[in-house]
Amino acid sequence: MMLASRGGETDELVPIAKICRAKGATVILVTEKPGSTLGRLSDIILRISVTRECDRDNCQGTTSFAVTSAVFDALDLYLCAADQRAVLAVARTGAGADVQAAFGRDLVGLGRTRRLALGRRGKAPC
Repeated sequence: MMLASRGGETDELVPIAKICRAKGATVILVTEKPGSTLGRLSDIILRISVTRECDRDNCQGTTSFAVTSAVFDALDLYLCAADQRAVLAVARTGAGADVQAAFGRDLVGLGRTRRLALGRRGKAPC
């Protein structure tokens, strides 16, 4: 599960992170505050830092939104590339082969089930 919360205390996301952890999912957080509630509930933290928004009064979330979007885009590209490698490995090795051995710690895609083998638990995302 990928979450974004600049301050790491977004009320709507805390219960989602707790449910994901209870189900054994890997929680990835994009935030400025790794020590926050969501930071403590996350397996992987991608820290961002926005010192000033781009508007004159420093009140619009344009810069922080753009930074967060860039991080999500980069992560999505990585996961798509890893998923493509998983599909190719299944095609090369056959459905019964140990695909995870072929990828080490990359994303492993088997049919509808995907497992992000990163973080301390490496369980299936919700």
